[in-house]
Amino acid sequence: MRRALGRWGGAALVLLAGATASARGEQPVARPELVVLWSDPEQRVAAAVKRQLFRDAAALFAGWGVTLRSSDGLDSDGGQDVRVVLLGQERRDERGERILGGTHARPVEPLAVWVLVPNVRAMLEQTEGGARPHLLARALAIVAAHEILHALAPGLGHASHGLMRPGLTPQDLVRPSLPVNNAYLRALLGAVRQPSAGQAGL
Repeated sequence: MRRALGRWGGAALVLLAGATASARGEQPVARPELVVLWSDPEQRVAAAVKRQLFRDAAALFAGWGVTLRSSDGLDSDGGQDVRVVLLGQERRDERGERILGGTHARPVEPLAVWVLVPNVRAMLEQTEGGARPHLLARALAIVAAHEILHALAPGLGHASHGLMRPGLTPQDLVRPSLPVNNAYLRALLGAVRQPSAGQAGL
């Protein structure tokens, strides 16, 4: 079993623990939580796309054993772990490549990341499905997840493949999910809020 799971062992074991408890009729294992405030100051993302974005982002983190709780707003009450800002700007790096998102080089409190919506949309236009609403939501969720993991694990560099590779392709942005290596999984689970005693959920 361990050999088959490989680098997915950490995430798979979290999911299996909850599923096994449910099958036995026991109270499921409570998952750690990550609270995210999504800010769209220029209203670049339609409400329906944003709702799907929240669902897609939650599904990504659930696959890693974490419950993602999202709220939408411009003003922060300090209750979030990470703030994701959806920007209407277009930026390119020194090679002329579109920048999809970013975070601070050094950790700040509260943690903040940003996603450049026009650049994500332009990347999607290179795919067969284009920038259709459900694909835009998925792509924004993937870019946001990439930057959130960078913010939570600033000491880790880019990975050679998967979600944390340095240059996500248009095809990466429309995949239902992308693999995350064990180093980032450990950093994520070590950084998020652990459930309080007696709390349970899926």
